Amino acid sequence: MKTGEVRIGKNHIKIKIAESIVDRARGYMFAKKPSECEGLLFVFERKRACFWMPFVNFPLQLLFLEKDKKAGFFIVKEKYVLKPNSLREQCSKKEYGYALELAACAPVKEGQKVEMVF
Repeated sequence: MKTGEVRIGKNHIKIKIAESIVDRARGYMFAKKPSECEGLLFVFERKRACFWMPFVNFPLQLLFLEKDKKAGFFIVKEKYVLKPNSLREQCSKKEYGYALELAACAPVKEGQKVEMVF
């Protein structure tokens, strides 16, 4: 997977980018708990997406992002907290092209700006 960084407020978060179907399907399943400020960016065709947590032994924040085409950054449109090993699906309410799963990092709010650094 490619790597990059996002900035959310004062936080600099290292990310891996899940672009392939396999990487998106695997996500954090069977992974060791990431360091405090790491994440996984999911890139998909604009659609309504669902996530769940089987075989993930740590909580995650799930952020659905929308790109502000004029400004060039992303906006957090929906935020959820995913519980470890949960089989409950968490789906976006609308269609988005990006989702970001974050380990226990600083709190993120809906409407907050997310800058990508690749």
